[in-house]
Amino acid sequence: RIYMPLLEMQGGHADSEEDLIPQGNGETILFIDDEEMVVESYKHLLGNLNYKVLTATDPVEAVEMFKSHADAYDLVVTDKTMPRMTGFDVAAEIRSIRPDIFIILCSGFHEKEEMDRSRDQGIDHLLTKPVKINELADVIRRLLDKCNYKRGAQ
Repeated sequence: RIYMPLLEMQGGHADSEEDLIPQGNGETILFIDDEEMVVESYKHLLGNLNYKVLTATDPVEAVEMFKSHADAYDLVVTDKTMPRMTGFDVAAEIRSIRPDIFIILCSGFHEKEEMDRSRDQGIDHLLTKPVKINELADVIRRLLDKCNYKRGAQ
């Protein structure tokens, strides 16, 4: 079986991709998932939306990547369930290094206590898998625009 992210069409048909999916402005995203196929798919999809995407399939290595160049990243997308570290653990480590970074957590299911925990642990947005690329792109753009607004106000 091959699972690919879905692209929802407005009005039952696709207009131009630019009309459907918010585009990036060259921002850098760290994308973490333990499944190589997922990482490669989203790297390609987000890259086509004008984001620079750095990836990791090992959450421990991802945290080390972040530590070595924390200011290079604009946003982090992480899976929740991975070997060695959960997405919550990754978020906590990354927040200890750089508290202002936006973090999106992707999970196969959402229970109320998980949603509460994500808020308590500084997750900016929680997405249910399988994540549709237009939904992910919309959340990324909203968070980054919020970030740019904050930076412009300082």
